[in-house]
Amino acid sequence: TARNLEPLLLHLIRNAYDHGLESSAERVAGRKPEQGTLTLSLLRQGNLFQFELKDDGRGMDAKAVQARAEALGLPLSNTETPAELLAVICQPGFSSRSQVNEISGRGIGMDVIAAQVARLGGRLTLHSVPGSGTTFHLQFPVPHLLVSCVVLRSGDSTFALPVEDIKTLNLLSNLTVSPVKDSHSAFSYTIEDETGSRPALDLLKYWQPHCGDRPLTDTTVCLYIYGEEATQDVWLLADELLEHSEILINPLPKPLVAPDGLIGVSLRTNGTLFPVLEAHKLAERLLSSSSQAVDAATVPSSNSGVGDANDVTQSILIVDDAALMRRRLEATLNTYGYSTHSCRDGLEAWNWLQAHPQPNLVITDIEMPNMDGFTLVDRCRKAGITVPILVISSRLSEEWFDEAKRLGATDYLTKGFSTLDLIKKVSTLVIPI
Repeated sequence: TARNLEPLLLHLIRNAYDHGLESSAERVAGRKPEQGTLTLSLLRQGNLFQFELKDDGRGMDAKAVQARAEALGLPLSNTETPAELLAVICQPGFSSRSQVNEISGRGIGMDVIAAQVARLGGRLTLHSVPGSGTTFHLQFPVPHLLVSCVVLRSGDSTFALPVEDIKTLNLLSNLTVSPVKDSHSAFSYTIEDETGSRPALDLLKYWQPHCGDRPLTDTTVCLYIYGEEATQDVWLLADELLEHSEILINPLPKPLVAPDGLIGVSLRTNGTLFPVLEAHKLAERLLSSSSQAVDAATVPSSNSGVGDANDVTQSILIVDDAALMRRRLEATLNTYGYSTHSCRDGLEAWNWLQAHPQPNLVITDIEMPNMDGFTLVDRCRKAGITVPILVISSRLSEEWFDEAKRLGATDYLTKGFSTLDLIKKVSTLVIPI
């Protein structure tokens, strides 16, 4: 794996130097140090290796990238979010330059990097701020690794946290705790220590977001957790410390995608599975909004239902021949308040549409028996069915994307998507009743 990582990281470093950093004159004009800085860091978190390459250069101009993708005639050009920007520059054929450069070639060449990351079972994310710089984050699993963890109970749930993520552990009776009066706050308490006041978050709310506030006791276990930045340091609260042990962490099997904050699962001696949490991601998730990892302004809340002004639940038709994918989509969409109905192929979906009121959105696979997704989309549009149709397929190619759009599909999502990608996409497509 190390040998495979070396060319990948060198490619990223060359790109950062050649494309990310400005010339000395540009940096001085922008009130930056004349010499640019590239920072490569490696951190092990649980059974994951986290690589980060950061530059303090010009950052990516999302509009310029979009214009370049459109000029090249590439299927993906939307660059509104970091994930979409990354998807655009990782397309085969995307190049930020028309002239060959001796340092890093003709352009960014991110398709090569993305393909190598995928082959290694990793994950690539991007954060870029125009004028400030770009950070690439690479995450790779390290299978069959024993990790030192504390095992905790909160409510009726058991969790584990890697010891390396915990700064200190204490009992509530030894700390100064204050309730938070703001009912809209993501946390109910603050804890004072020598460095100041920090949010205190109930660990159970990660697993059961709507469990409500629970009374604390003097024996409540308090864990001080490092955030990615000092402002994200928090206290996590649990009912009981069960043990400190070396455990084997297993990642979730594909096509399941772990939510933010979940590294994987481990097996207890009694045969039950319990989740292993990534502390700083957990803190970020719990602080981002009141127990939801997705922006409440763009994604409907799962406890209030997803509806129009009359609070009518919106319905989604799921069409996929893979039972596991149907169950994943159902579970995710139901969690966020949508009602769902599933069909095993395009023919079953077509017959269902003839006999039932139109849903607010159709999500369909392409490759299915009896009737494929292309035919289903074509029949719907020719029959005057104007419901938005989101095509989800494992095929990432310009030809498939173009054909789906030509037949009338509203949007396209590649399998391997995260829960956040799906919910944001659905929330922009679903039509009111």
